[in-house]
Amino acid sequence: MAVTLEHGNYYTLEREELYLSFPTLQRGNAACDAPASRKTLFATTSYTMTTNPQQKNILVLYHADCMDGFAAAWAAWKKFGNRARYQAVRHHSPLPNFPAGIELYIVDFCYPIAELVAAADRASKIIVLDHHISAQNDLVAYQKQASIPTNLEFTFIQEHSGCMIVWQYFQGNAEPPALLLHIEDHDLWRHQLPNTEAICKALYLRLPVNFAAFEKIKLGTLQREGVILLKQQQLNVSRLCKTRHTIKLNASSGLAVNAPPMFASDLGHILAEKSGTFGLTYFYHGKRQCYECGLRSIGDFDVSELARAFGGGGHKNAAGFSVDRATFLGFM
Repeated sequence: MAVTLEHGNYYTLEREELYLSFPTLQRGNAACDAPASRKTLFATTSYTMTTNPQQKNILVLYHADCMDGFAAAWAAWKKFGNRARYQAVRHHSPLPNFPAGIELYIVDFCYPIAELVAAADRASKIIVLDHHISAQNDLVAYQKQASIPTNLEFTFIQEHSGCMIVWQYFQGNAEPPALLLHIEDHDLWRHQLPNTEAICKALYLRLPVNFAAFEKIKLGTLQREGVILLKQQQLNVSRLCKTRHTIKLNASSGLAVNAPPMFASDLGHILAEKSGTFGLTYFYHGKRQCYECGLRSIGDFDVSELARAFGGGGHKNAAGFSVDRATFLGFM
């Protein structure tokens, strides 16, 4: 079964039958209303995370180095607890080996469709819960050429971040934790909730933590810490912006700055405003021996297509990719 959604409409393709549901989220044969914004905090639940991984028949793979990805894994943990194993994964890394017959959940992330189709022969089922438009486009393109195995399911929802998609998938009508709402508000770059920027700046410095500690974090504490961090961030972004230079990706010119990933969104959007096209932040990752690049844009300029050209992906206004040194120097 394959599930796709675009711009608020999602379609469940199952045995050539088409179901349209909005604003509900299909979970198997049941539909649940998307929960409204709430301000409740986490209900603390303790799980022991020391069980032998080989004894687990559920594997959750989530987007590494990403607040939304980590929160998506936490939302899965609220469902499975210590019955599952949780592993952070990165783009351009192969799908980890897993025992035959396992249930595999991939959250806030998606591997190449052909790779997942091949893996479906070994897994009892694979469920992808994601919101990146580039991955959804890849699925649509694949379905024009070949069929999707019945034990491989996809849910793509552009209107939600990864953590909220996973929360709704497993929890249905249950109130989403307030922290998840702020993470989504930041990840989708809406900033419609009060204090989102401050809260997420403070949270960024706390991650990674274990899931039990994550759900005990107080919003008030994050807000107080974040106000100070936000002032420092704004000062650093202003200074870094002065080092900008032009860069060319394929036929498109934009502005770039050498900066670590914590500045990708704030700095990238300023660069996009100044260039009128895209902003790019980059740094060299010594261990992986590649340049990690973050792309941001405003309006109609689609950076997900640029990222896909170099093996990456993401959203229309926020995407990323990594390339070797020789390829990167060709951008200058």
